[in-house]
Amino acid sequence: MAKECGQSETFKSFDEKIGSVMDDVQNSVVGQAAGGIADGIAGLKSKIEGFTTDINSKLESALPEIPEPELNLQNEMKTMMEAVASGDPGVAMDKLNVMKEKFPSVDVDGMLEENGLDSAELEKQRKKFNKQKADADVLAQFSAQKNALGDKFNLTEGQQALLDLGQGKLSGARELLGGLTQDKLIKDGASLDGILDGICTAVPNVDIDAAGNEIKKGIETKVPAEDAEPIEAPCASVILTEPELDQLNELLNQAENIEVTEFDEEIIKIEQKKRQDVQQALEPLKQELNEIKAKQVRGKLTQKDVDRANAINFTVNVIRTDKALVANKEKKAAGKKEKPFSGIKTISVDDYNRHIKPHSDLVAIVNNLVEVKVVTE
Repeated sequence: MAKECGQSETFKSFDEKIGSVMDDVQNSVVGQAAGGIADGIAGLKSKIEGFTTDINSKLESALPEIPEPELNLQNEMKTMMEAVASGDPGVAMDKLNVMKEKFPSVDVDGMLEENGLDSAELEKQRKKFNKQKADADVLAQFSAQKNALGDKFNLTEGQQALLDLGQGKLSGARELLGGLTQDKLIKDGASLDGILDGICTAVPNVDIDAAGNEIKKGIETKVPAEDAEPIEAPCASVILTEPELDQLNELLNQAENIEVTEFDEEIIKIEQKKRQDVQQALEPLKQELNEIKAKQVRGKLTQKDVDRANAINFTVNVIRTDKALVANKEKKAAGKKEKPFSGIKTISVDDYNRHIKPHSDLVAIVNNLVEVKVVTE
């Protein structure tokens, strides 16, 4: 059966329930009750309580259940180290067994060494622990046999601790193995607190699901517990002297990877004049273009209008280029850097005859251009 696309049926049911509740609340406030709004509001609280219960039920059914992992390597390591800290060999060795048996893709010994533990000493203690568990099974069978035959079998304290261990009472390992000695398990230069603090980042984050599959996850981000360091205040503005400013401009001019537009009062004046001249020259042409666009919207555009619009657009580009060339000439005369541009610097005879010549007003504009000229040859 194909998987349904889009929203699930449970989510749709939840969405429909929200809409139904909103309608019911609105009707209660507006007052479909016989007493009007007052009676509607009087019963609103009980209705809302019933609504929220129903909504929660729909929401729970709409959200999928996220299964909890059976085991997590970091948690097992943490429990083992806490047992080492408290001197509990039973829990420590039991967790070491779990890590080695349940996480086959992890080099547990290498992980222990990297975290400052003596893996060889831990393995030695683990083998003793497992041998005692095996001996506990043998002792349990022997004791059961004796009891079955009616023979009295008195257990020593050591034998009782061994049976307790076999029955899962890990506290019995303390009497059999003795307390764990941290100085044997933790290597020089490492510390118990340091190992515990580093588990979240130094131990792989691996889960075991209910089916026994390994699920490798990323290291969780540690939430900061300290305030961020204050940002240093920016340095105060520095006003350069005229010689220093000249030196800086010279260095900028020599730089190959820095493009700088030099601004001084004279350049600003030239640029402002250029913008004003361009705006003044283009204003009537832009207005006419807007009128042509309006005719296009109304569906009344003619071929003559199209030709006129093309001619105006061509002339606009020519005007912009001419004003830019004039401004560059003024900058050069003032000893300033010219501004590079790309545009129509000359008008060919073909372009002039096609775009300019049929329109007397555009002919007058082109004749008054200062830098852009018509090429006659």
